Amino acid sequence: MSRPPLSDFYHSSRVIVVRGTGIVWRLVLIGIFSYGCMTSLYLLARLIIGEQWHWVAFANNLVPWWALGALISGGVAIFSRRRWVLIVPQMPMLCAFIMLYGPMYWPERTSAGGHDGIELSAATYNLKSIYSQSASIVDVLQSLDTTIIGVQELARGRAITLREELGDKYPYQVFYLAPQRQGVGLLSQYPVLEQYVKRSNIGAIQYIRVVLDVEGTRVAVYVVHPHTPVSQTSPFAYDDADREESIAALLQRLTMEKDPVLMLCDCNLTDQSDDYHKLDHVLDDSFREAGWGLGFTFSAKSVFDFMNFLPVVRLDYVWHSPHFTAYDAYVVSNYGTSDHHPVVARLILEPTESGE
Repeated sequence: MSRPPLSDFYHSSRVIVVRGTGIVWRLVLIGIFSYGCMTSLYLLARLIIGEQWHWVAFANNLVPWWALGALISGGVAIFSRRRWVLIVPQMPMLCAFIMLYGPMYWPERTSAGGHDGIELSAATYNLKSIYSQSASIVDVLQSLDTTIIGVQELARGRAITLREELGDKYPYQVFYLAPQRQGVGLLSQYPVLEQYVKRSNIGAIQYIRVVLDVEGTRVAVYVVHPHTPVSQTSPFAYDDADREESIAALLQRLTMEKDPVLMLCDCNLTDQSDDYHKLDHVLDDSFREAGWGLGFTFSAKSVFDFMNFLPVVRLDYVWHSPHFTAYDAYVVSNYGTSDHHPVVARLILEPTESGE
């Protein structure tokens, strides 16, 4: 039996490669079209149904990443003969991103000069409980150079360390411990006038309220760390009911507040969640007011200390009442051994009508 010519073999191989490549390309184009349809469906469900559907609440956390996927999909679709059929479904998500996040890339800047108020600075930092190193925590907190710092995931040993190592710089310290090392605390250069802790039925801290004497003006500072949503990686099992309960209790107190307010929190929510918008009706987000960019703060580090990751969502905030104006806000690049980046806001406490 004679063998087929070698040229026939090469021709057959080339045909197989070309056909295989064509099949893969078609699958890619189908995926691009499907992705655009799914993100558009999400936006429609978000508009009509909202977070009553758990998967919508889950998807709200990742809007910048859905937009990045739409941008990449649109870029790949340019090479298709049916490019507009594939690009058009990506447009709703890209337009949504521009509307939701565009102002964060060209914020209205306010300078500290020309104001008669009191300048102060505040920071929030999740310490990652016992899983971060004490020396690293102290170094990060020292470097923040702010007058007020709220900390979350505070363990007893870390509270002792902060009192010993930072007592000179922050002589006024308030610490409340909680089960599972989920305590919160406040370090301040201003005297403490009052303090109160709100706990849930199981002893978890919903918030602490500390009234400070800021150059003769009472300022209520809240340090907050609400519950983490259940099943953060599963869109259909995702459940933020416990967090919603914590935020509701907080809002009930905030609406009664008469003093100027600062709120320092790992809020365990993103700026597209319903709970964020509830808070935004009462307080102002310093980073959205005076920061630049997306402001991602978590997750900076995986469970493996040798593997570093860029932050993927924004969970940490410095909020303020209308008594303040934020003129600068930023995410600190040095996060030590935590999995959260600190957030710093520099603010002006406007003079009150009484002249205080």
